[in-house]
Amino acid sequence: MTQINDDEARRLNGLFEALQIRFNSDVSPRLLSTLPNEELPTAPSALTGFRSRISLLIEYSVIELLAEYLTVDTEGDQRVTFNTVNQFADCFIRDGATWQLDKRIDIKTTHVASDEASARYDTPIGQIDRDKDWLLYLVWDFRPCEFAGLRLRCPQLLDGVFLRGITVARERDRRQTLAGGSFDENGLPLTNNGNKDTNFGKVRRIVHKTRENAPDLDPDIAHLLRMSQGIGTPMPRTPR
Repeated sequence: MTQINDDEARRLNGLFEALQIRFNSDVSPRLLSTLPNEELPTAPSALTGFRSRISLLIEYSVIELLAEYLTVDTEGDQRVTFNTVNQFADCFIRDGATWQLDKRIDIKTTHVASDEASARYDTPIGQIDRDKDWLLYLVWDFRPCEFAGLRLRCPQLLDGVFLRGITVARERDRRQTLAGGSFDENGLPLTNNGNKDTNFGKVRRIVHKTRENAPDLDPDIAHLLRMSQGIGTPMPRTPR
């Protein structure tokens, strides 16, 4: 299997570092903050929906920041739009002159203490466009922040990484076979006893344990692995 020499992934991940700083220092304190004594949901019945709503607001904010940063970085050669058609992804990167589709980016946003299912990627490999389909994984938590001289609380991006969908799918499918699973004639995942695999594609089930230190593990997949190991418990920002 040929590994992609990915200058484009490096470029997008370089943009993410600036985007993360701007979100944490400006956008989130200004638009998503609360007073520290305002109660957040704690009941399990309400917590999942609440985290999903915050994750969605984060995604909208990140897409707008990506649009701003990418337009400047490419001097208008590329633009970002929300996905307003019935296709894969949350946003598109388009050619700035023709508006033709260049990339489709699906954002997988997870609260650090959430169940990993919220970041599932189970698209069959045969349906993935090697060049156009991308993923952006984000992990967030509530942290103290300041705005307008006030001490507040707001969601902060702890980490994130851009990856090609095909890069994730190749490692995910490799894990499936190493773990004793398989695929049916339509490419759908099966467990080792032949049943439908309902855990397939969850963020902590992308890399098989025997591959965690493999020399050919894609660097951005290794970054995702480090991120995923912190999901379910509070974590510091993953070093790059």
